[in-house]
Amino acid sequence: MLRKKILSILILFLFVFSGCKAKGYQKYSQTRLAMGTTLTVTFFTEDKKKAKAIFDEIFLLANQLEQLFSSRNPHGTIKKINQQSQYTLSDPLLLTTIKQALKIAQLTEGAFDPSLYHLISLWDIENQMQKKDPKIPLPSAIEKVLLKTGYQNLLIKNNQLFLNNQAALDLGAIAKGKIVDQLAKYLDKEAISDYFINGGGDIAVKGLFGGFRKWKIAITNPYRNQEFLGVVNISNVAIVTSGNYERFFISNNQRFHHILDPKTGYPANTGIDSVTVIANDATTADAMATALFVMGEKKGLAFTENYPHLEVIFFQKKQGIITMSHSSGIQASKQQNGQWSFRLKE
Repeated sequence: MLRKKILSILILFLFVFSGCKAKGYQKYSQTRLAMGTTLTVTFFTEDKKKAKAIFDEIFLLANQLEQLFSSRNPHGTIKKINQQSQYTLSDPLLLTTIKQALKIAQLTEGAFDPSLYHLISLWDIENQMQKKDPKIPLPSAIEKVLLKTGYQNLLIKNNQLFLNNQAALDLGAIAKGKIVDQLAKYLDKEAISDYFINGGGDIAVKGLFGGFRKWKIAITNPYRNQEFLGVVNISNVAIVTSGNYERFFISNNQRFHHILDPKTGYPANTGIDSVTVIANDATTADAMATALFVMGEKKGLAFTENYPHLEVIFFQKKQGIITMSHSSGIQASKQQNGQWSFRLKE
């Protein structure tokens, strides 16, 4: 599975263990290549032997799930699905994920759309990024491909998936979130109460860092990628950031990024440069990050007000000045250093 975005969120860890639950309550953290991206898993436990076993299992699980959801794996399930107009979904997790994708597509009126396989393949952003002279698809090619897209062309009856009008499935904008949620469920099963999972920018946190403070997640500055604009203090939620600075190429002095507008067939152009979404689960946060970026600030803020467990932070430039806006469930304050501090309202 090609990652939807390069790691877009810097993680701030305070390496202080005073106040931990117990003397032996230690932090364990590993980062490996998994699920088509960089996966970092951090948790606290008193059992060192158990920690090693958890790492071995969780990274194996991540790679297994990546194989299930990848549309680029030539031998994967999604590839087989896209070669047919009807497919029996025998894997319950895949069936559930597709149903969730279609539900979010309906809620967002297509701002998130899991049927964009042909459009994503046409733009081929990741390969174009490597070229000295990247190519923009011809308008006629985009128009032709759009005829094969639209979430309404994906229908599920019982465990049967129907793909109409040559539509093809791509779960790249939701699969990483689903994988992170499954990894979180595994840690829950192992009775790990304080943990952090970061799958290429799709993050789930539970409990407290060291058992004594909320997790601090920094939002990358989309204009200076080595810096950050703010820190979000959270616990027991998921957070995902998407932006036009992550994967893009420049052609004719214009930036073409990877977040495509399903209606136009072109990279979304709403003035937004970065969107951070907080939700109860990473699956929702992942898909909504794409949808809200496509919607833009005004429509996106109005949309989130209808969903009490969905929050958003937008960053953009207006007349050369960086501006920030957020949904009503977020409390924001600007620090003396010019950076923002965010937390969820109680």
